[in-house]
Amino acid sequence: AYSKVEEFRIMEYGENSLESAVLYNNRGTAYLRTGDYREAEIYLLKAYDIMIDNDRCHYHEQSTICTNLSMLYSTMRQYDKALTYVLKSNEIAEKQMKYGRQHIMTLAEVGHAYHNLKEYIKSMDFYFESMENNPQQDGDLFAGTAGHVAQLAYDLGYYQDALEMWESAVSISQQSGLEKRLNFEMFLNGMVKSYMALGKYKEACDVASELWKDLEMNRCTIDEFLDMAGTLVKLSEKLGQTAQSISVLDDIYAMIKADLSEHFIYMSELEREYYVKGIHDA
Repeated sequence: AYSKVEEFRIMEYGENSLESAVLYNNRGTAYLRTGDYREAEIYLLKAYDIMIDNDRCHYHEQSTICTNLSMLYSTMRQYDKALTYVLKSNEIAEKQMKYGRQHIMTLAEVGHAYHNLKEYIKSMDFYFESMENNPQQDGDLFAGTAGHVAQLAYDLGYYQDALEMWESAVSISQQSGLEKRLNFEMFLNGMVKSYMALGKYKEACDVASELWKDLEMNRCTIDEFLDMAGTLVKLSEKLGQTAQSISVLDDIYAMIKADLSEHFIYMSELEREYYVKGIHDA
């Protein structure tokens, strides 16, 4: 529900005003973050209808509302709809400034939309167009797109190419001082997957061990955290490193018992024990 302040502002500006559309967009993205996709769709579409043909609306806001809708539908696995809105976002950004930062960003997002639809050639074309026209070498954006390319290569079974691209994303992130970003952990996790697919378990275990040491619970979901723990346990056992396997499990049990992570607060003690035990039994 709206706060009293938001309700007052909408009444003051008018329900169909551009100012109210900004509030609708904010509310929609808030619902998207909390997983209430039905409400998110209502407010984002309301904002879109007002913004998209409004001459007073800045192109960046028009492009952003399209991107937000694309993210929503992608999260809902409605990939055709996601593509429709991200193509509109890309069209707006290109018209305003071809190969400006917004356009380079939306090119990568179009690539990701085609990736989800398994249209891999189109996906790769848009990814590479984004990377090739990033003259300022925007570290965050370039590394993120490199990570998408790596995932695409991995999905197609080109594990060595995927590994090299994820290594490139890690290197760019380090050069740009972005090691604390969530993407950095995703890139390292990608390296672990590629090493495992290539049968290089020692290298996979080394990267997974470093990732485990630096993993911050407030930057990942409980599933991502436990998946990483499960991967490390299995790698350790495959390499005969029983002590490390036990150490990881001990870390998880200690974290649960100390209740250091808000991710576990909603679970009962019994559920927590079973959830974590499932890693070792998998």
